Amino acid sequence: MARRFGLGQVYDLHLPQESAGLVPDKNWKLGKLGTDWHLGETINTTIGQGHLLTTPLQLAVMTSRIANGGYAVEPWIVAHDGHYHTRKRQQQWPKMRLSNRELRMVQRGMELVIAGKDGTAKSSAIQIDSQEMAGKNWNRAGSPYYNGGTSRGIIVPR
Repeated sequence: MARRFGLGQVYDLHLPQESAGLVPDKNWKLGKLGTDWHLGETINTTIGQGHLLTTPLQLAVMTSRIANGGYAVEPWIVAHDGHYHTRKRQQQWPKMRLSNRELRMVQRGMELVIAGKDGTAKSSAIQIDSQEMAGKNWNRAGSPYYNGGTSRGIIVPR
């Protein structure tokens, strides 16, 4: 499922040092570490912990695919300093195979992280009239989370 949401992928944007990251599974763990996969590792991976490695771009794609109702968007560069060129934005993205119930459950969880009484990223909410935010934590947010929401990934060089 993680790969369907864009994790573990390299996108054709010609970015320097772009990485696929790592979406660990039982085959990876057995081959790399020589040990069996345990249920707790599945739980850790689903919340972005454990051996999971992602890039900011992958997280933006994942968030967009959730926010837009399950369409398999691909990233594109809107503006840059001129060194990178990318394909034109596609107008119609394929619908991912997800049940509306599953998708809505994830969207609702992301909404509560930002807007819920006990949301772990409540302090990160930006109040914009008629906009509702959703996210996973302080560094990923989609706005609005219904009706074709957007996601942004921002990288600040040191």
